[in-house]
Amino acid sequence: MFDKDIVMLQTGASMMDPNHFLMMMLCRFELYQIFSTPDYGKRFSSENTNKDMVQQNNTLIEEMLYLIIIIVGERFTPGVGQINATDEIKREIIHQLSIRPMAHSELVKALPEDENKETGMETVIEAVACFKKPGLTGRGLYELKPECTKDFNLYFYHFSRAEQSKAEEAQRKLKRPNREDTALPPPVLPQFCPLFESLINILQCDVMLCLMRTILQWAVEHNGYAWSESMLQRILHLIGMALQEEKQHIENANEDNVVTFTFAQKISRPGETPRNSPSILAMLETLQNAPQLEVHKDMIRWILKTFNTVKKLQERSSTSPVLETEGNIMEESSRDKEKAERKRKAEIARLRREKIMAQMSEMQRHFIDENKELFQQTLDELETSTSRVHDNSPSDSDARLIALGPEQTKVCEQRQIVTCILCQEEQEVKMDNRAMVLAAFVQRSTILSKNRNIVISDPEKYDPLFMHPDLSCGTHTGSCGHIMHAHCWQRYFDAVQAKEQRRQQRLRVHTSYDVENGEFLCPLCECLSNTVIPLLPPPRTLFSRLVTPCNNLFN
Repeated sequence: MFDKDIVMLQTGASMMDPNHFLMMMLCRFELYQIFSTPDYGKRFSSENTNKDMVQQNNTLIEEMLYLIIIIVGERFTPGVGQINATDEIKREIIHQLSIRPMAHSELVKALPEDENKETGMETVIEAVACFKKPGLTGRGLYELKPECTKDFNLYFYHFSRAEQSKAEEAQRKLKRPNREDTALPPPVLPQFCPLFESLINILQCDVMLCLMRTILQWAVEHNGYAWSESMLQRILHLIGMALQEEKQHIENANEDNVVTFTFAQKISRPGETPRNSPSILAMLETLQNAPQLEVHKDMIRWILKTFNTVKKLQERSSTSPVLETEGNIMEESSRDKEKAERKRKAEIARLRREKIMAQMSEMQRHFIDENKELFQQTLDELETSTSRVHDNSPSDSDARLIALGPEQTKVCEQRQIVTCILCQEEQEVKMDNRAMVLAAFVQRSTILSKNRNIVISDPEKYDPLFMHPDLSCGTHTGSCGHIMHAHCWQRYFDAVQAKEQRRQQRLRVHTSYDVENGEFLCPLCECLSNTVIPLLPPPRTLFSRLVTPCNNLFN
């Protein structure tokens, strides 16, 4: 389901009666017969029941409840909820980091892109996450700030089933060490825009209350296959959403506005059909002590606690509005205290940084004072090498320059230091050191050919160094530029050949290279190669090494 599909459903639901909309959903999911049948749970309690059909019905009920959660709870779209674009990006980042800490590249790939192919992560990442510097793994990770976990929604509509399970387990794991309740209540949601305000009535309409009461009754009876824990978890989430919504309405209400969302009052009334059926609140209190629902006890306890909070807010708003003012003053004073505490901690951190920088400067000065001779020796060596370069370099325009021969003018050569990609050892390219090679691919080329019809009859006797005037074909050599020690490459190539030979013929999979023809992949970039090219120092260095013994011999 795409985001625009959800917006279309929300638009349609906001223009319809909530009972009519839910009845259409029941018909669409073919569940009307189930919820209109009395004693449906008891009817499927026997072992002769078609379990496949019951499982199918349970899956459909779970999907319908999940869709209701999305329609009522997804408000982080500009125009649907009273939010801006940065709030939407923050929510995406919070839920991605709720699964696990992520590197920058992983987080960018997981976030949706806008019409400009941008995620906008850089503008809000510091507000919701802190960066953990790379350790032994060499990867820096973004971790979710603890104060942002309250915005986690278990039924975030961009989660897959696997991501939802991982996020749920990760959030419960964070709460266990602190001995907190492992409940994952719905977050406080932003208000709907005026055109979509009627969507909240879905949570308190008669059909929704009937769905809640029926599923809770199945769980209380616990004598059949008609319900599942996932179904119960979704119903508890919807009840929590409704209580959070009513709590927000009461807190934001003033003397002119009357609160019309009365979910707490409705769930405390007993059901009409069947007669004498307990209220939703009474069934929740019964389920709180059910031994088979140990996993959901914390969530049920949170719902009952929130219900009591809502009732107290209703009594307080109707009797003494002065208490609300005192509460606001207390909240403002607590905010001022938190702000002052943050400022104090920032000042302590600044002083600590200044102290560390002063210590480092003192250590540097002390080291320089103790090693004056070493620094002087280094400066002398640099001056000597610089003067030697000036003496050997033909800086004077009138100097006589010799390009070839024993009297060739010497030019200052820069040291060429390379790193082996296999053993990570740095080495200067010299004739006395170990051989270094480049991974390369040699192939036949006909780009400059003037006669492409000639076929080489005997490739074994063909001399590629002899070029025919018609330029029928030539040799092209390409390299990815990655350097290795010759012995390191030989060990790597032998290992690749041995691994391919150990494989059984029937298990051999198709690869992009042929070991029998001497092909292999570059160990670093996996570029196709079939040979190596030796890495040599500049030609004048080789020439000087050959000429010097000859001059000594003649002299």
